[in-house]
Amino acid sequence: MKESIYVRELGSLREIRIPDLRQLTFFIGQSVSGKCVLMKAAAMMRSIFKRENVRHFLKRANISNISLPEGLPSFSPLGELLTASTEILYEVAIGSHKYQMICRNRKLILPEVIHEEDLSFLIVGYVSASSSLIPTLLQLNPAGNSELGSCENETLKLFAEAAQHIDECSLDFLHLNLRIRHSSSGKKSFSFVDQDLNECRIQDASSGILSSAVAMVILNLNAWPGVPGRNGFLQIRDGRLTQGSKM
Repeated sequence: MKESIYVRELGSLREIRIPDLRQLTFFIGQSVSGKCVLMKAAAMMRSIFKRENVRHFLKRANISNISLPEGLPSFSPLGELLTASTEILYEVAIGSHKYQMICRNRKLILPEVIHEEDLSFLIVGYVSASSSLIPTLLQLNPAGNSELGSCENETLKLFAEAAQHIDECSLDFLHLNLRIRHSSSGKKSFSFVDQDLNECRIQDASSGILSSAVAMVILNLNAWPGVPGRNGFLQIRDGRLTQGSKM
């Protein structure tokens, strides 16, 4: 499967095209250059494409008692940035088939059909500065939060699953460890520990540190052999993402 996205007149983005949007994508640039806006656009279109896959599956299975929302999500990660002049073109190529979704004038143009052999139900995760909410929400309600959008809730669920299996996650590129304490009631508490064993509550950490922590916890769980598109575990050494051998 190959994804591409074209965005015009969205927030600080005048016009940009990403011809090959990968499963793991990092955008690097100056502040207020549109990195988060671009990721929000990709996350929103991926989430809508997943919804349309579910819709076409239900139709083929003759299941009519489940209704899915139409149009743009009621909780759009882009909010007021979507204007009448905004255009987002998202394309997925699977084999010889191409599926296009267009957001124009705050309205969606969706593919009329998704072939049965192309149906997929990918997990959609979105990690940005707003991921600072994830550990805090997990401490309060591991089941999710109804006020969040689908992308944020899926990220919360991914983080919750990953945090269930570890007590500590190394963030050596920041010279920190994320420490996870598990209580008998099932609740978790999170803190950061530096090389001198000084401990910092997650509430006192910067959004950048929290974003990195959420991403690395999820990567450590999902980067093992057998997971589609990944081979071996991933780690960051000296500021570079590297692939290691199975432990």
